[in-house]
Amino acid sequence: MEENLHKQDISLTQPQVSRKNTKWLKVISFALLGLVLLTGVFYAGTKFNPYQQPFSPPQGWQKQITELKETTLPTSKLVYNSKGGAKIYDFQNSKEVDLGLSGVTKFLWSSNGQLAALAQGEYGGNQGFLGTKKVFATTGGFNYLLYLVDLESNKLKLILPKVFGEVFWSNDSTGFYVSENYRAGKPIPLGEQSGLQPDVIKTFFVALDGTKKLINKKVFDQASIRSLKKTSSDSRFYIEPGGATNFEKITEVESGRKYLLKPDTYYTRTFNAEWSPAGKKIAFLYKVRKEATENSILNTATLNEILTQNFDKNPKGSLPSAQGVDFDWVDNQQIIVSQLNYISQPGQYQGNIGIYNTDSDKFKVLIPSIIQQIPYTNTLLVSPDKRFFTYQTSEKLGEEKIVIANLEGKEVQRLNGRDPSWEPLK
Repeated sequence: MEENLHKQDISLTQPQVSRKNTKWLKVISFALLGLVLLTGVFYAGTKFNPYQQPFSPPQGWQKQITELKETTLPTSKLVYNSKGGAKIYDFQNSKEVDLGLSGVTKFLWSSNGQLAALAQGEYGGNQGFLGTKKVFATTGGFNYLLYLVDLESNKLKLILPKVFGEVFWSNDSTGFYVSENYRAGKPIPLGEQSGLQPDVIKTFFVALDGTKKLINKKVFDQASIRSLKKTSSDSRFYIEPGGATNFEKITEVESGRKYLLKPDTYYTRTFNAEWSPAGKKIAFLYKVRKEATENSILNTATLNEILTQNFDKNPKGSLPSAQGVDFDWVDNQQIIVSQLNYISQPGQYQGNIGIYNTDSDKFKVLIPSIIQQIPYTNTLLVSPDKRFFTYQTSEKLGEEKIVIANLEGKEVQRLNGRDPSWEPLK
C-alpha cells in the first residue's frame, strides 16, 4: 500500500498537460525539425553549389576560346582612316589603336607584315584637300611624307620628308622604291604633274634608315610590276595600264609582246584588271558603245582567251551594267562584286553586294541593300584568309562606315572610317 501511495505521490507531482498544450508542442516540434532540415539543405547547397564555388575550367578551354575567335573573327588586322587620323583594329582583341598620323592617302604593307604610310605634307600651303583633317595641299602642288609604323609600340619613324612620286615596298621588304619627276632641275609637286611634262624621271631605292640610292629605271619598272601584283602567278605575264589607248594590255615578260583587252570595237575602255589567285583568269571592268551613260560591267577571261583574242565580248547575263562597280577575287572561281546606281531621290547611290561565280555565270546576292554618297573603289576587299570582306557605306556625307562581313553576308564588325587595308598573312 505504501508503494501505491508512493506511485500516487509521484503522479501527483508531474505537470498536468492538456490536450490543447499537447497539440502546440507537436507543432513546435515539427517546426524545429523543419528548421533543422532546411539548415542542412542550405548548407549542402552552399557547399556544393557550382555557381558559388571557384570555377575550375576544363583543360584546354583557353585554346578552345581562341580557336572559336579565329573562326568567327578575322585574324588579320585592318588599318584605315577615321576622323582624320589613321587607326588600326585588332579583331581578336576587339581593340582600336590610333596611330597618331593624319592626312594619310595610302597605306603600304610589305610582304612580311610591315606597315608604311604616305601622308600629305605641307608643301604649297595648308588647304584641306581630301576631306580629312590636317591634309595639306593647294593648286601650287604638294608632297608626301613617308612613315614607317612600328606595330608593337605604335610609334612612327619618318623615312622620307619629301616624296614627289610613286612609292612601293621592295619585294624583300628591306626598303622602298621611289620615283620623282623633275623639270628644270627641280622635282615637280604632285599637284602640278598632270600639267607638266618632266625633263627627267629619277628612280631611287630607299632603305629603312632613310638612305637614298639612285637606281636604273628598268630595275624600278620591274620591281613595280612585282610589287603592285600585276604579274601572273608564274611571272610570265603582267598587266599594263591603258594610258592613252584606254585599253589595258597583257604583256609577255620574255618577248615584250602585248595583248590588248579589246576583242573588237564593242568595247570603248577596259580598266581595273586583276589576276585570279592562280593567275589563270583575269577580271576587268569595261564600257561598251551601246551604253550612253558612264556605266561599267564586270567581265572575265582566261589567259588563253586573251592571248588568242577569243574572249567573250558580250556582257554576262547575270551582271548588268552599273554606275559604280567594285570587285575582288575570293578564289579562282568566285568574285565579290558591288553594283551601285545613282538614285536622284534621295540623291545617293544604292545597290547590292554578291558573289559571282565565273564558271557558272551565276550571281548570288549577299547584301541586298547598301548606300553610298559617292561610289567607292578599292574598298571591297577580301581578307587574306579568304573568309571575310570589307565594304564601304555612307548614308550621310562625312559619316563613312567600314563594314566587315563573312562570305555568307553576315556582318561581324562595323567601324567608323574609310580607306580600309588588310594586314597580309605572315
